[in-house]
Amino acid sequence: MNILVCAKSVIVNKDRMLLLQRARDARISPDEWEIAGGTLEFGESPADCLIREVSEEAGIRIDIQRILYAASVMIAPDTQVIGLTYLSTTGDSRIKLSAEHQAFKWVDKAGLRGLLFRDMLCDFDKYRVFDILP
Repeated sequence: MNILVCAKSVIVNKDRMLLLQRARDARISPDEWEIAGGTLEFGESPADCLIREVSEEAGIRIDIQRILYAASVMIAPDTQVIGLTYLSTTGDSRIKLSAEHQAFKWVDKAGLRGLLFRDMLCDFDKYRVFDILP
């Protein structure tokens, strides 16, 4: 049995949110649009993980504002992921993608609804994330 902890963030720059498209050869959810973030390393805090992951994946610095929600999902019969989703802001708009992603977009709420993968979109609705976004 494995339990992973993942920190992700809705990153806002002015009135737009950052979405990243997973690489075509990604092991999990290839080609899906997601928000930035990743798995905590041993001894790392969720905030430190998020800052590191966003820097690695998108090449930007963020200011974490607050946690939006926590959720749990089984990604395999023996693997559970505890996801912590945050709201962050950035003044950076130039993205430098890692090999984990093939594209990015700065989108408004409608773009977020239209591109974000279904499971995360359901969580956004459940936890009323769209109510607090610009």
